[in-house]
Amino acid sequence: MANGLEVLDALQRSPYDVILMDVQMPEMDGLEATRKIIATYEAHQKPYIMAITANATKKDRQQCMDAGMDDYLSKPVRFDDLVEALQRSRSREKHAQARRPVPRKNAPGHTGSGRVFSP
Repeated sequence: MANGLEVLDALQRSPYDVILMDVQMPEMDGLEATRKIIATYEAHQKPYIMAITANATKKDRQQCMDAGMDDYLSKPVRFDDLVEALQRSRSREKHAQARRPVPRKNAPGHTGSGRVFSP
């Protein structure tokens, strides 16, 4: 996906369990897209959102977490770090009461897909 608006559009069309969210995108950045996802889905039903960014300071990480992202990976992403982050997303899935997103307002219902989305 080229921007955050396309991310939101893709979520309307198909469910995703994990989103690898680029933080710096045109039109709508990953932080704003994440805030919109958070506003749409119940916390235990939203996709697991991982920040992917070249910004690697504690402040950058905190901005991602404050926006509602679940995890944070800095570029260049190491394979082992990605695997560990995906394992953390699976841990959350095991403890969730309901697995797939059920939108709070004006979005189609979804069923689990096991798909990972990367804008």
